[in-house]
Formats: sequence, structure tokens, C-alpha cells
Amino acid sequence: MPDQSPPPFEYQKWTHELKLRDAKRAHDSATDFAAKVNAAALDNANLAMRTAVLINGGAAVSVLAFIGGLISQGKVPLASLIPIAASLVWFAVGVAAATLAMGFAYLTNYSIASDVVHRRKQWEHPYIVPTVRSRAWRCAAIFFQCVAIIGALASLVLFVYGVIEIKNAIGHLP
Repeated sequence: MPDQSPPPFEYQKWTHELKLRDAKRAHDSATDFAAKVNAAALDNANLAMRTAVLINGGAAVSVLAFIGGLISQGKVPLASLIPIAASLVWFAVGVAAATLAMGFAYLTNYSIASDVVHRRKQWEHPYIVPTVRSRAWRCAAIFFQCVAIIGALASLVLFVYGVIEIKNAIGHLP
């Protein structure tokens, strides 16, 4: 009959210390992950949103320069330029949408980091457990991410619409 006695104290202590090291590694890994994801996501989102702001802002400046050139030549009546000038609204709203998307991208990253920070760390497997608060932050992150994506897409759609409006307005110039 095999020996059913509990393992010696040293063995139990050794296995407990192994579990503690594994738990600490998992905790540190989750914290590092949150920091790296937050930094990378912020960099990517800022680049994409800055590009959207630059595209719409550059289009607005180009339209203003175009209108200024037409006015300085005096060949086109001022009233005929109103439809071209009206297209500036689309570019301005595109800049606003991209800027709002940047704000929501930040809120997305903040929520993801908060999700990880608010998870419960424990010394037994699984070493990191979601909590009610961390799940709420995860839901907020998903919401903010969707709004940021919609804002970025809206900015691009507004740019394209503004370009189409300018094309149509130029086509109707005398």
C-alpha cells in the first residue's frame, strides 16, 4: 500500500513559493501589457486623427486660396463663389469630427488601462480575475472605441463630401 502521508513541509513551502513567483510574474505582465498597449494605441490613434485633421484643414486652406485667386482675378462674380465657400463647412465639421475622435481614442486607452488596473490580483491560479469595475471599464472602452472609429470615418466622409461639393460648385461657375 502506497504511503498516503502529506508531503514534507519543505516541499509544500517550495511549491507555495513557486506559485507566488508565478503570480507575481502574471501581475507584472498584466501591468506592463496595460502600459505598452496604452502607449501604442495612443500613438496610433493620434497619428490617424492628426492625418484626418490635416486632410480637412488642408482642404479648407486650399479652398480659401482658390476663392482668393478667383476674387483677385475679378473674372467670376462674388455671388458665384458662395457655393464654393459653403463647402468649407464640410471641412470644418470634418476637423471637428477628427478632433472629437482623438478625444474618444484617448478615453478608449484610458478605459483599457483602467480595466487592467481594476482587475483583482490573487496568489492562486488564475492570478488575475476580472471584477465588476474592470468589466465596466472594458464596456466603456468598447463604447469609446466605437465612437472614435465613427468620428474618424465621419471625418473622412466629410472630406470626400466637401470635395464633391467643390467639384459641383466649380462646374456651375460662369
